[in-house]
Amino acid sequence: DGGRCTSVTKGAPPFQNCWDAMTWVKAHGIREHPDWYPGLFSENVTLFDLQMASYRSASNVCPVPCNNEGAGDAYVLGSYGTIDAAVATFQALFATASKREVGKECTSSRMPAGEYCVCPPGMVETPESCENAVGPQAMKFYMYRAQSFEAYDMENVNMGDLAGVMWYLHREVVASVPRKFDSSRILRFLATVKNPEEMVKRTSQQFGPFVAFDSGKCTVDGCNDIWSSNGFAVGCQPVDVDLYRYHRPEIETPDLCDASSDKSCAAGTWYSLPGKCPSEPEGEKSEECKMIWKGGSCLAVDGTDECTFSLQYAGQVSIDELEGIQDYQKWWLKTLENGAIVPSGNIEYNVTSDHGEGMSFWDGRLNGYNCT
Repeated sequence: DGGRCTSVTKGAPPFQNCWDAMTWVKAHGIREHPDWYPGLFSENVTLFDLQMASYRSASNVCPVPCNNEGAGDAYVLGSYGTIDAAVATFQALFATASKREVGKECTSSRMPAGEYCVCPPGMVETPESCENAVGPQAMKFYMYRAQSFEAYDMENVNMGDLAGVMWYLHREVVASVPRKFDSSRILRFLATVKNPEEMVKRTSQQFGPFVAFDSGKCTVDGCNDIWSSNGFAVGCQPVDVDLYRYHRPEIETPDLCDASSDKSCAAGTWYSLPGKCPSEPEGEKSEECKMIWKGGSCLAVDGTDECTFSLQYAGQVSIDELEGIQDYQKWWLKTLENGAIVPSGNIEYNVTSDHGEGMSFWDGRLNGYNCT
């Protein structure tokens, strides 16, 4: 099944036909048929470009490449673009945003985004403040996903805002030794979301019902009924801040978000992104199922039932770097004099004691200051 990436190199026996195709594209294709390869130039073309061009060709002899053009960007499917493109898109969002005054908080329903004050997703800008949108809105914001160094499509998955993904890591990953699911990094994507108009008008909500995915499969009851009723709407739900106190910067307007009476209004958020054949696990999605249940992933989001979200790759950070350790494997393991490799006793976080052994990064799961 699709969703895995492989970067082809010279001499890799399983992909000799792909390498030959890449060589032809560079030596002949770009020069002889430049209209087939817009934006590619022989003198500076990369292996990634060549493999992506061959992957998209009619011959289809190449696997989808991993996005490994830049340092630290390996193990990301190539179809999600580059960091520079995502940053340019993100910066364009602030063309009409209010500049944040140094040392002052955002007011009038706006929330901080770097040096700007912006309306939260699902709200629209007015001269005085932000107001709840009436119809479906095209929303652009960052989503994050914690995962291993395996690369796969970002559909039929759950993602979060930054507070949401940190909540997930704290609860599900770092309390295990070794880390659960081999989680090694946090990926960032610039998401564009616009959910179907009929659902938005019926529910007065910009997001649909949240569903949990496991190995690419929706795990809640009545999944197909959800898609039939709402289209392939991106869903969301707040995390439980009574377990781990991760929250976003609070909006300064109590009638919109008063965290003193409703903790969930500033809680971290978890998203669900339904893709092709969302009711079957990876590896068991038939072509027939994928044709019937097409999912919401698309290039130019328009809010129709089968075109509700797109993602642009916007960088990643390793969990090791976040915590300030050099190598997790060497940190939680040690080598004895006889050569045996055994656990070192280090643990990132212990739920019972509420602190780590060998590090303090995750200490204090209910400390709002630490978790902001």
